Amino acid sequence: MKLCAIICELNPPTNGHEYVIKKARELTNEDVLLLMSGNFVQRGEMAILSKFQRAMSGITLGASMVFELPLAFSISPADKFAYGAVKVLSNLGTVSHLAFGIETDDIETLKWIAERRANESPALSKKIKELSIRLGYNVAIKEALSSVYPEKAAALEEIFKGPNNILAIEYLVALIKLNSPIEPLFIKRIDSGYYSSSPKEIDGTCYSSASHIRELAIKNKFGELSKLIPSCVFASLKKANISQFNDWQSRLSALVLASLRNKTKAELNTYFDYTPPISSLVINAAKTSATLNQFCAVASAKNLRESRARRLALYPYFGLTKAVFNDLLVEDLPINVLAASKDKKALLSHIISESRCPLLVSNKDRENLTASQKMLAAYDNQGSFLYNIATNQNYSEDKTLFI
Repeated sequence: MKLCAIICELNPPTNGHEYVIKKARELTNEDVLLLMSGNFVQRGEMAILSKFQRAMSGITLGASMVFELPLAFSISPADKFAYGAVKVLSNLGTVSHLAFGIETDDIETLKWIAERRANESPALSKKIKELSIRLGYNVAIKEALSSVYPEKAAALEEIFKGPNNILAIEYLVALIKLNSPIEPLFIKRIDSGYYSSSPKEIDGTCYSSASHIRELAIKNKFGELSKLIPSCVFASLKKANISQFNDWQSRLSALVLASLRNKTKAELNTYFDYTPPISSLVINAAKTSATLNQFCAVASAKNLRESRARRLALYPYFGLTKAVFNDLLVEDLPINVLAASKDKKALLSHIISESRCPLLVSNKDRENLTASQKMLAAYDNQGSFLYNIATNQNYSEDKTLFI
């Protein structure tokens, strides 16, 4: 009993996600497992729908079950996001394939880049570090590889134009570093692009980027949305009253900025991805900003990418220090089972029996964790608590939904 896994955010689920799930099932003839970010996503933002709303949609769109990617990985830079996710999937013991979308047809170059990234020479590592200070991490990788391998410059330029290509490279690097037996499954992205606001129609189905769909939902433009997302997602967005998203952001800003203002530079420097210069920048931005958007604008003026600034704002709130994060990278973390199809309970039981990490389905599973495992699981609970407060929802505990 093997599974094809998809690492995703479903923020929100789109027609494109449904296509990838169906394509993965078709190409592997296996059940599909989604490993999905929880209530906070890789750009350091709140998800537009709760993790349970998105997980239910994932099952409706054809997945057999949805597991939660631990919070620390879901709000990490792309390399740690990919490494943490692949580590979880490798620990399950039942995943044979990892399917992901790409923009390119040049799979050989993707693999070539991944091999060199996974086995970086000291000279290449030094070059990337030097360039990343002024160019950003992904551009630094492209420029460093192009300088060492000029014959590959044109191919590298094309590859690094695609955000999904870049994440695909990180998945491949993680598979190599972890010596994972999981095989990559490349699925060509068919929408009009990650950042595009122009829907693309193929065989009667309209595809658009999740970022464009989020924008339409927040602006309450449901007439335009109806063709771009599956009906189950449309119903969830209507019910969730997403037009209040900016109010939710205001509550999140108040909580997170208050946490930042309460930290000294020395304390901030203990958190993941912080350095002394970044600690000083964050202290200044937090004290002069009334919202997280203003905080990011101040940070961006100092050449810090918005997504990184948002993640940096969250780490102190959740207590993700460098020491904690290093532990998370090596431990076999407890994993929340968010949702599963009712007719796949036998498959879920098989996965639980094969998994090296605890899978959390019932309260009894949580009670049986060791003290260390309970501490690790608490980070995901914190993500739920913050999300519920920001979105004005009642307190709720994590539980598995059978659909």
